[in-house]
Amino acid sequence: MNTPDPENVAGDETEVEITDLDSPTGTGNLPGRSTRRRLALSPRERVWMRIAVIAGIVLLVVVVLVSLPRTPEPATVARMTVLPLSAIHPLSLSVDDGIAYVSSPDGTVTALRVSDGFRLWRYEGGKVGETSTTVADGAVFLCTLTFDNDAMTVRIDALDASDGSLLWSRTLPVNAPTPIQLAVVAGILYVSSGTDSIDTFGARDGSLLWDYTSHRSLASMPSVVDGVVYVSTEDGHVFALRASDAFPLWQSTSLFPASSASPTVADGIVYLNLQDGSLEALRASNGALLWRDLPPTPLTESSPIVAGRVVYVSALDGSVYALRASDGYMLWRAALHVPNVLPPSLLVKDGVMYVEALNGSVYVLRTSDGSILWRYQGGERGVASLTVAQGLVYLALQTGNIDALRASDGFVLWRYTPPVPATQLPPLVADDLVLIALQDGSIDALRTSDSTLLWHRAMTS
Repeated sequence: MNTPDPENVAGDETEVEITDLDSPTGTGNLPGRSTRRRLALSPRERVWMRIAVIAGIVLLVVVVLVSLPRTPEPATVARMTVLPLSAIHPLSLSVDDGIAYVSSPDGTVTALRVSDGFRLWRYEGGKVGETSTTVADGAVFLCTLTFDNDAMTVRIDALDASDGSLLWSRTLPVNAPTPIQLAVVAGILYVSSGTDSIDTFGARDGSLLWDYTSHRSLASMPSVVDGVVYVSTEDGHVFALRASDAFPLWQSTSLFPASSASPTVADGIVYLNLQDGSLEALRASNGALLWRDLPPTPLTESSPIVAGRVVYVSALDGSVYALRASDGYMLWRAALHVPNVLPPSLLVKDGVMYVEALNGSVYVLRTSDGSILWRYQGGERGVASLTVAQGLVYLALQTGNIDALRASDGFVLWRYTPPVPATQLPPLVADDLVLIALQDGSIDALRTSDSTLLWHRAMTS
Protein backbone atom coordinates (compact mmCIF):
# COMPACT_ATOMS: atom_id res chain seq x y z
CA MET A 1 0.00 0.00 0.00
CA ASN A 2 1.40 3.34 -1.07
CA THR A 3 1.25 6.10 1.53
CA PRO A 4 1.20 9.58 0.02
CA ASP A 5 4.10 11.84 0.85
CA PRO A 6 2.74 14.52 3.21
CA GLU A 7 4.95 17.15 1.57
CA ASN A 8 3.76 16.24 -1.96
CA VAL A 9 -0.01 15.90 -1.70
CA ALA A 10 -1.96 16.14 -4.97
CA GLY A 11 -3.85 19.36 -5.35
CA ASP A 12 -1.33 21.22 -3.17
CA GLU A 13 1.67 21.26 -5.44
CA THR A 14 3.58 24.28 -6.59
CA GLU A 15 5.27 23.51 -9.83
CA VAL A 16 8.01 25.54 -11.44
CA GLU A 17 8.84 25.06 -15.04
CA ILE A 18 12.55 25.33 -15.85
CA THR A 19 13.54 25.70 -19.48
CA ASP A 20 17.02 24.51 -20.34
CA LEU A 21 18.00 26.34 -23.53
CA ASP A 22 21.48 24.88 -23.68
CA SER A 23 21.12 21.11 -23.21
CA PRO A 24 24.39 19.23 -23.08
CA THR A 25 25.21 16.96 -26.00
CA GLY A 26 24.16 13.35 -25.62
CA THR A 27 21.09 13.87 -23.55
CA GLY A 28 18.88 12.47 -26.31
CA ASN A 29 17.08 15.80 -26.89
CA LEU A 30 16.36 17.02 -30.38
CA PRO A 31 18.36 19.97 -31.62
CA GLY A 32 16.64 23.29 -30.97
CA ARG A 33 14.33 21.75 -28.38
CA SER A 34 14.32 22.70 -24.73
CA THR A 35 14.03 20.39 -21.82
CA ARG A 36 11.31 21.15 -19.24
CA ARG A 37 11.31 19.72 -15.78
CA ARG A 38 8.71 20.05 -13.08
CA LEU A 39 9.91 20.67 -9.54
CA ALA A 40 7.69 20.20 -6.48
CA LEU A 41 8.34 22.65 -3.57
CA SER A 42 7.64 21.95 0.06
CA PRO A 43 5.26 24.28 2.01
CA ARG A 44 8.23 25.81 3.84
CA GLU A 45 9.95 26.56 0.55
CA ARG A 46 6.73 28.06 -0.85
CA VAL A 47 6.44 30.41 2.17
CA TRP A 48 10.01 31.62 1.78
CA MET A 49 9.51 32.13 -1.95
CA ARG A 50 6.40 34.25 -1.33
CA ILE A 51 8.32 36.33 1.24
CA ALA A 52 11.11 36.86 -1.27
CA VAL A 53 8.64 37.94 -3.97
CA ILE A 54 6.91 40.41 -1.62
CA ALA A 55 10.27 41.82 -0.46
CA GLY A 56 11.34 42.30 -4.04
CA ILE A 57 8.14 44.17 -4.88
CA VAL A 58 8.54 46.46 -1.85
CA LEU A 59 12.16 47.16 -2.76
CA LEU A 60 11.15 47.98 -6.32
CA VAL A 61 8.47 50.44 -5.11
CA VAL A 62 10.96 52.15 -2.78
CA VAL A 63 13.50 52.54 -5.57
CA VAL A 64 10.87 54.04 -7.86
CA LEU A 65 9.64 56.48 -5.21
CA VAL A 66 13.15 57.62 -4.35
CA SER A 67 13.95 58.23 -7.99
CA LEU A 68 10.87 60.42 -8.51
CA PRO A 69 11.35 64.24 -8.28
CA ARG A 70 10.21 65.60 -4.91
CA THR A 71 7.68 68.40 -4.46
CA PRO A 72 8.29 70.48 -1.31
CA GLU A 73 5.51 70.67 1.22
CA PRO A 74 3.64 73.99 1.27
CA ALA A 75 5.04 74.94 4.68
CA THR A 76 8.61 74.60 3.46
CA VAL A 77 8.33 76.18 0.03
CA ALA A 78 10.86 79.00 -0.17
CA ARG A 79 9.09 81.96 -1.74
CA MET A 80 11.39 84.67 -0.47
CA THR A 81 14.09 86.40 -2.44
CA VAL A 82 17.04 87.03 -0.13
CA LEU A 83 18.41 90.50 -0.80
CA PRO A 84 22.09 91.51 -0.51
CA LEU A 85 22.80 94.11 2.14
CA SER A 86 23.28 96.79 -0.50
CA ALA A 87 19.72 96.23 -1.74
CA ILE A 88 18.02 96.51 1.65
CA HIS A 89 16.10 99.76 2.19
CA PRO A 90 15.33 100.31 5.88
CA LEU A 91 12.09 102.24 6.24
CA SER A 92 10.43 104.16 9.04
CA LEU A 93 6.67 103.60 9.14
CA SER A 94 3.99 105.50 11.10
CA VAL A 95 0.19 105.47 10.89
CA ASP A 96 -2.15 108.23 12.01
CA ASP A 97 -5.84 108.80 11.24
CA GLY A 98 -6.01 106.40 8.29
CA ILE A 99 -2.79 107.59 6.64
CA ALA A 100 0.55 105.78 6.56
CA TYR A 101 3.73 107.87 6.51
CA VAL A 102 6.84 106.16 5.18
CA SER A 103 10.34 107.66 5.30
CA SER A 104 13.32 106.27 3.39
CA PRO A 105 17.09 106.69 3.92
CA ASP A 106 17.19 108.90 0.80
CA GLY A 107 15.31 111.62 2.69
CA THR A 108 11.87 111.11 1.14
CA VAL A 109 8.56 110.87 2.97
CA THR A 110 5.50 109.35 1.32
CA ALA A 111 1.92 109.52 2.59
CA LEU A 112 -0.33 106.61 1.60
CA ARG A 113 -4.03 106.15 2.16
CA VAL A 114 -4.27 103.02 4.29
CA SER A 115 -7.49 101.73 2.74
CA ASP A 116 -6.09 101.29 -0.77
CA GLY A 117 -2.43 102.38 -0.81
CA PHE A 118 -3.17 105.49 -2.92
CA ARG A 119 -0.28 107.96 -2.74
CA LEU A 120 -1.49 111.26 -1.31
CA TRP A 121 1.79 113.15 -1.44
CA ARG A 122 5.53 112.73 -1.53
CA TYR A 123 8.23 114.93 0.00
CA GLU A 124 11.73 114.73 -1.49
CA GLY A 125 13.52 117.58 0.25
CA GLY A 126 15.12 115.59 3.06
CA LYS A 127 18.76 114.62 3.45
CA VAL A 128 20.28 111.18 3.03
CA GLY A 129 20.97 109.44 6.32
CA GLU A 130 19.46 107.48 9.20
CA THR A 131 15.84 108.60 9.30
CA SER A 132 12.76 108.24 11.46
CA THR A 133 9.31 109.82 11.41
CA THR A 134 7.01 110.98 14.17
CA VAL A 135 3.43 112.10 13.56
CA ALA A 136 1.75 114.47 16.03
CA ASP A 137 -0.39 117.61 16.10
CA GLY A 138 -1.15 117.48 12.38
CA ALA A 139 2.51 117.42 11.37
CA VAL A 140 5.03 114.83 10.25
CA PHE A 141 8.51 115.25 11.75
CA LEU A 142 11.32 113.76 9.68
CA CYS A 143 14.46 113.32 11.77
CA THR A 144 17.70 112.56 9.89
CA LEU A 145 21.15 111.85 11.33
CA THR A 146 23.91 112.74 8.83
CA PHE A 147 27.71 112.54 8.71
CA ASP A 148 29.45 115.28 6.70
CA ASN A 149 33.25 115.52 6.81
CA ASP A 150 33.41 113.83 10.21
CA ALA A 151 30.79 116.27 11.56
CA MET A 152 27.53 114.83 12.79
CA THR A 153 24.31 116.77 12.55
CA VAL A 154 20.64 116.06 12.99
CA ARG A 155 18.15 117.69 10.67
CA ILE A 156 14.49 118.00 11.51
CA ASP A 157 11.95 118.67 8.75
CA ALA A 158 8.40 119.42 9.86
CA LEU A 159 5.79 118.70 7.16
CA ASP A 160 2.11 119.48 7.02
CA ALA A 161 0.40 116.10 7.35
CA SER A 162 -2.37 117.08 4.93
CA ASP A 163 -0.25 117.84 1.86
CA GLY A 164 3.45 117.29 2.72
CA SER A 165 4.40 120.94 2.43
CA LEU A 166 7.43 122.01 4.46
CA LEU A 167 6.48 123.89 7.63
CA TRP A 168 9.99 124.43 8.93
CA SER A 169 13.45 122.85 9.09
CA ARG A 170 16.20 122.85 11.71
CA THR A 171 19.76 121.51 11.79
CA LEU A 172 21.45 120.77 15.13
CA PRO A 173 25.02 119.70 15.90
CA VAL A 174 25.55 116.30 17.50
CA ASN A 175 28.48 115.57 19.78
CA ALA A 176 28.18 111.77 19.85
CA PRO A 177 26.89 109.04 17.50
CA THR A 178 23.93 108.29 19.76
CA PRO A 179 20.45 107.49 18.47
CA ILE A 180 18.45 110.67 18.00
CA GLN A 181 15.37 110.72 20.18
CA LEU A 182 12.39 112.92 19.46
CA ALA A 183 9.05 113.37 21.20
CA VAL A 184 6.10 115.74 20.78
CA VAL A 185 4.05 116.58 23.86
CA ALA A 186 1.40 119.33 24.09
CA GLY A 187 2.64 121.22 21.04
CA ILE A 188 6.32 121.12 22.03
CA LEU A 189 8.96 119.13 20.18
CA TYR A 190 11.70 117.69 22.42
CA VAL A 191 14.96 116.55 20.82
CA SER A 192 17.80 114.82 22.63
CA SER A 193 20.50 115.44 20.03
CA GLY A 194 23.59 114.75 22.12
CA THR A 195 24.88 113.26 25.31
CA ASP A 196 24.15 116.30 27.47
CA SER A 197 21.58 118.54 25.77
CA ILE A 198 17.86 118.88 25.15
CA ASP A 199 16.39 121.25 22.56
CA THR A 200 12.73 122.23 22.38
CA PHE A 201 10.80 123.83 19.53
CA GLY A 202 7.27 124.88 18.78
CA ALA A 203 5.84 121.92 16.90
CA ARG A 204 3.98 124.01 14.31
CA ASP A 205 6.41 126.88 13.64
CA GLY A 206 9.83 125.53 14.71
CA SER A 207 10.49 128.45 17.04
CA LEU A 208 13.19 127.72 19.61
CA LEU A 209 11.58 127.63 23.04
CA TRP A 210 14.58 126.67 25.15
CA ASP A 211 17.66 124.49 25.18
CA TYR A 212 19.03 122.74 28.20
CA THR A 213 22.64 121.68 28.61
CA SER A 214 23.58 119.55 31.58
CA HIS A 215 27.00 119.50 33.21
CA ARG A 216 26.51 115.75 33.39
CA SER A 217 25.88 113.24 30.63
CA LEU A 218 22.25 112.36 30.23
CA ALA A 219 21.39 108.73 30.84
CA SER A 220 18.39 108.59 28.52
CA MET A 221 15.67 110.48 26.69
CA PRO A 222 13.69 112.63 29.13
CA SER A 223 10.09 111.86 30.03
CA VAL A 224 7.49 114.61 29.80
CA VAL A 225 4.34 114.28 31.93
CA ASP A 226 1.85 116.93 33.08
CA GLY A 227 4.03 119.87 32.06
CA VAL A 228 7.21 118.59 33.73
CA VAL A 229 10.36 117.21 32.10
CA TYR A 230 12.14 114.47 34.07
CA VAL A 231 15.81 113.92 33.22
CA SER A 232 18.21 111.35 34.66
CA THR A 233 21.99 111.55 34.37
CA GLU A 234 24.68 108.90 34.26
CA ASP A 235 26.08 109.91 37.65
CA GLY A 236 22.85 109.32 39.54
CA HIS A 237 21.10 112.70 39.47
CA VAL A 238 17.47 113.29 38.55
CA PHE A 239 16.17 116.72 37.49
CA ALA A 240 12.62 117.97 37.12
CA LEU A 241 12.26 120.95 34.73
CA ARG A 242 9.21 123.01 33.91
CA ALA A 243 8.28 122.14 30.34
CA SER A 244 7.43 125.70 29.31
CA ASP A 245 10.82 127.27 30.10
CA ALA A 246 13.15 124.59 31.65
CA PHE A 247 12.96 126.21 35.08
CA PRO A 248 14.40 123.70 37.60
CA LEU A 249 11.75 122.42 39.99
CA TRP A 250 13.81 119.95 42.00
CA GLN A 251 16.89 117.75 41.97
CA SER A 252 17.38 114.33 43.51
CA THR A 253 20.48 112.19 43.95
CA SER A 254 20.35 108.38 43.84
CA LEU A 255 22.77 105.99 45.49
CA PHE A 256 23.63 104.54 42.08
CA PRO A 257 23.62 105.96 38.53
CA ALA A 258 20.48 105.57 36.48
CA SER A 259 20.37 103.06 33.65
CA SER A 260 19.87 104.00 30.00
CA ALA A 261 16.12 103.48 30.35
CA SER A 262 13.93 106.58 30.39
CA PRO A 263 12.12 107.36 33.64
CA THR A 264 8.55 106.12 33.88
CA VAL A 265 6.08 108.56 35.41
CA ALA A 266 2.60 107.50 36.49
CA ASP A 267 0.12 108.54 39.19
CA GLY A 268 2.49 111.08 40.71
CA ILE A 269 5.47 108.71 41.02
CA VAL A 270 8.74 108.64 39.06
CA TYR A 271 10.26 105.17 38.60
CA LEU A 272 13.96 104.79 37.79
CA ASN A 273 15.98 101.70 36.92
CA LEU A 274 19.46 102.00 38.42
CA GLN A 275 22.67 100.46 37.16
CA ASP A 276 23.00 98.21 40.21
CA GLY A 277 19.82 96.43 39.13
CA SER A 278 17.50 98.12 41.63
CA LEU A 279 14.36 100.22 41.18
CA GLU A 280 13.69 103.59 42.81
CA ALA A 281 10.35 105.33 43.22
CA LEU A 282 10.38 109.12 43.75
CA ARG A 283 7.51 111.49 44.52
CA ALA A 284 6.95 113.45 41.31
CA SER A 285 6.12 116.68 43.13
CA ASN A 286 9.43 117.08 44.98
CA GLY A 287 11.74 114.12 44.21
CA ALA A 288 11.50 112.58 47.68
CA LEU A 289 12.37 108.89 47.83
CA LEU A 290 9.27 106.74 48.39
CA TRP A 291 10.88 103.34 48.21
CA ARG A 292 13.78 101.43 46.72
CA ASP A 293 13.69 97.76 45.82
CA LEU A 294 16.51 95.39 44.94
CA PRO A 295 14.97 92.11 43.72
CA PRO A 296 16.72 88.75 44.24
CA THR A 297 18.16 89.09 40.74
CA PRO A 298 19.21 92.46 39.21
CA LEU A 299 16.77 94.20 36.91
CA THR A 300 17.43 94.83 33.25
CA GLU A 301 17.90 98.30 31.79
CA SER A 302 14.32 98.53 30.56
CA SER A 303 11.84 101.22 31.53
CA PRO A 304 9.31 99.93 34.07
CA ILE A 305 5.71 99.49 32.94
CA VAL A 306 2.96 100.80 35.19
CA ALA A 307 -0.64 99.62 34.79
CA GLY A 308 -3.41 99.50 37.37
CA ARG A 309 -1.12 100.75 40.19
CA VAL A 310 1.24 97.83 39.59
CA VAL A 311 4.83 98.16 38.37
CA TYR A 312 6.14 95.46 36.03
CA VAL A 313 9.89 94.99 35.56
CA SER A 314 12.16 92.32 34.04
CA ALA A 315 15.29 90.81 35.60
CA LEU A 316 18.55 89.56 34.11
CA ASP A 317 17.74 85.93 34.89
CA GLY A 318 14.63 86.09 32.70
CA SER A 319 12.17 86.65 35.53
CA VAL A 320 9.34 89.17 35.47
CA TYR A 321 8.28 90.94 38.69
CA ALA A 322 5.04 92.66 39.62
CA LEU A 323 5.47 95.22 42.42
CA ARG A 324 2.84 97.25 44.23
CA ALA A 325 3.27 100.83 43.09
CA SER A 326 2.69 102.41 46.49
CA ASP A 327 5.45 100.63 48.41
CA GLY A 328 7.30 98.22 46.08
CA TYR A 329 5.88 95.08 47.71
CA MET A 330 6.37 92.07 45.43
CA LEU A 331 3.01 90.73 44.27
CA TRP A 332 4.35 87.91 42.13
CA ARG A 333 7.35 86.67 40.22
CA ALA A 334 7.30 84.69 36.98
CA ALA A 335 10.53 82.76 36.37
CA LEU A 336 10.65 82.35 32.60
CA HIS A 337 14.35 81.38 32.42
CA VAL A 338 14.90 83.24 29.16
CA PRO A 339 18.47 84.18 28.13
CA ASN A 340 19.92 87.16 29.96
CA VAL A 341 22.11 88.59 27.19
CA LEU A 342 19.57 91.28 26.37
CA PRO A 343 16.52 92.37 28.35
CA PRO A 344 13.18 90.97 27.29
CA SER A 345 10.62 93.42 25.98
CA LEU A 346 7.41 93.82 27.99
CA LEU A 347 3.98 94.93 26.80
CA VAL A 348 0.87 95.11 28.97
CA LYS A 349 -2.54 95.29 27.31
CA ASP A 350 -6.04 94.35 28.47
CA GLY A 351 -4.87 92.60 31.63
CA VAL A 352 -2.30 90.50 29.79
CA MET A 353 1.49 90.83 29.62
CA TYR A 354 3.43 89.92 26.49
CA VAL A 355 7.10 89.10 27.02
CA GLU A 356 9.40 88.96 23.98
CA ALA A 357 12.37 86.84 24.99
CA LEU A 358 15.79 86.85 23.35
CA ASN A 359 15.49 83.15 22.49
CA GLY A 360 12.67 83.97 20.07
CA SER A 361 9.83 82.92 22.33
CA VAL A 362 6.81 84.98 23.32
CA TYR A 363 5.35 84.38 26.77
CA VAL A 364 1.86 85.63 27.57
CA LEU A 365 1.14 86.06 31.29
CA ARG A 366 -1.91 86.98 33.32
CA THR A 367 -1.13 90.26 35.07
CA SER A 368 -3.25 89.15 38.04
CA ASP A 369 -0.86 86.41 39.19
CA GLY A 370 1.91 85.97 36.59
CA SER A 371 0.70 82.57 35.43
CA ILE A 372 1.48 81.66 31.83
CA LEU A 373 -1.58 81.93 29.61
CA TRP A 374 0.20 80.59 26.54
CA ARG A 375 3.62 80.51 24.93
CA TYR A 376 4.73 80.79 21.33
CA GLN A 377 8.07 79.45 20.14
CA GLY A 378 9.33 81.72 17.40
CA GLY A 379 11.00 78.98 15.41
CA GLU A 380 14.53 78.70 14.10
CA ARG A 381 15.49 82.38 14.38
CA GLY A 382 12.84 83.80 16.68
CA VAL A 383 10.65 86.87 16.91
CA ALA A 384 11.88 90.33 15.95
CA SER A 385 8.93 92.49 17.05
CA LEU A 386 5.35 92.22 18.26
CA THR A 387 2.10 94.16 17.82
CA VAL A 388 -1.19 93.57 19.62
CA ALA A 389 -4.38 94.99 18.10
CA GLN A 390 -8.04 94.03 17.79
CA GLY A 391 -7.67 90.75 19.65
CA LEU A 392 -4.76 89.53 17.50
CA VAL A 393 -1.01 89.31 18.04
CA TYR A 394 1.16 90.04 15.00
CA LEU A 395 4.74 88.78 15.10
CA ALA A 396 7.50 89.88 12.76
CA LEU A 397 9.84 86.88 12.65
CA GLN A 398 13.59 87.04 12.13
CA THR A 399 13.07 84.90 9.02
CA GLY A 400 11.09 87.70 7.37
CA ASN A 401 7.68 86.04 7.80
CA ILE A 402 4.68 87.49 9.63
CA ASP A 403 2.56 85.36 11.99
CA ALA A 404 -0.90 86.29 13.27
CA LEU A 405 -2.02 84.63 16.51
CA ARG A 406 -5.25 84.77 18.46
CA ALA A 407 -4.57 86.81 21.58
CA SER A 408 -6.76 84.67 23.82
CA ASP A 409 -4.92 81.37 23.35
CA GLY A 410 -2.01 81.87 20.92
CA PHE A 411 -3.61 79.85 18.13
CA VAL A 412 -1.83 80.63 14.84
CA LEU A 413 -4.42 81.96 12.41
CA TRP A 414 -2.13 82.56 9.47
CA ARG A 415 1.47 83.04 8.34
CA TYR A 416 2.41 85.43 5.55
CA THR A 417 5.58 84.91 3.53
CA PRO A 418 6.28 88.02 1.44
CA PRO A 419 8.23 87.89 -1.85
CA VAL A 420 11.20 89.44 -0.05
CA PRO A 421 11.77 89.35 3.72
CA ALA A 422 9.93 91.82 5.91
CA THR A 423 11.94 94.22 8.04
CA GLN A 424 12.01 93.88 11.81
CA LEU A 425 9.68 96.84 12.27
CA PRO A 426 6.53 96.02 14.25
CA PRO A 427 3.55 95.48 11.94
CA LEU A 428 1.09 98.39 12.07
CA VAL A 429 -2.67 97.82 12.17
CA ALA A 430 -5.25 100.31 10.87
CA ASP A 431 -8.66 100.03 9.18
CA ASP A 432 -8.64 96.20 9.46
CA LEU A 433 -5.36 96.09 7.55
CA VAL A 434 -1.90 95.19 8.76
CA LEU A 435 0.95 97.10 7.10
CA ILE A 436 4.34 95.45 6.69
CA ALA A 437 7.57 97.12 5.57
CA LEU A 438 9.71 94.93 3.30
CA GLN A 439 13.46 95.03 2.91
CA ASP A 440 13.29 96.15 -0.72
CA GLY A 441 11.66 99.43 0.34
CA SER A 442 8.05 98.49 -0.32
CA ILE A 443 4.88 98.14 1.77
CA ASP A 444 2.44 95.22 1.81
CA ALA A 445 -1.09 95.69 3.17
CA LEU A 446 -2.82 92.49 4.32
CA ARG A 447 -6.36 91.81 5.44
CA THR A 448 -6.13 91.10 9.17
CA SER A 449 -8.56 88.18 9.08
CA ASP A 450 -6.79 85.96 6.54
CA SER A 451 -3.57 87.71 5.30
CA THR A 452 -4.96 88.36 1.81
CA LEU A 453 -2.70 90.86 0.06
CA LEU A 454 -4.90 93.89 -0.70
CA TRP A 455 -2.25 96.25 -2.05
CA HIS A 456 1.47 96.62 -2.56
CA ARG A 457 3.38 99.87 -2.92
CA ALA A 458 7.04 100.38 -3.80
CA MET A 459 8.69 103.35 -2.06
CA THR A 460 11.96 103.48 -3.95
CA SER A 461 10.61 104.71 -7.28
